Parts: sequence; C-alpha cells; structure tokens
Amino acid sequence: KKTYAVHRAKMDYFFVPKDTQPSENNEEIAKAILQKLHSHTQVVPVFSIHEAVRFLESLPEKHQPTTS
Repeated sequence: KKTYAVHRAKMDYFFVPKDTQPSENNEEIAKAILQKLHSHTQVVPVFSIHEAVRFLESLPEKHQPTTS
C-alpha cells in the first residue's frame, strides 16, 4: 500500500528498511512494484532515520519556482 501511495504522490524517493536477513526483500518488492507502475521513484534502503537524513542532505538543492 505504501509503495502505491508513493507512486501516486509522484515522490522522488522512497525509503525502505534495509534488508538485514536473507529472507527479507523490502527493496526488491518496492522496486518491482514501482517498475510495474512505470514509476521514476528511486527506492532508497536505509538502516535508520539518520541514514535517510544523510541521504537527503547529500542531494543537490532543488530550486522551487517562485509564484507571483
């Protein structure tokens, strides 16, 4: 459900829990669903919120268009 919501919201990134066990497949499932939906959302596996924040901080700054 979350993956579909991310796609509908046209999000650039989707943070998923990084797999720590061979039986886990969070990243694989999210990527497969987004690919099936022809989404451009990038799946970003993370261990913690701190890792997610570091990822976001590493991105180039986006400039939003100004409104009059």
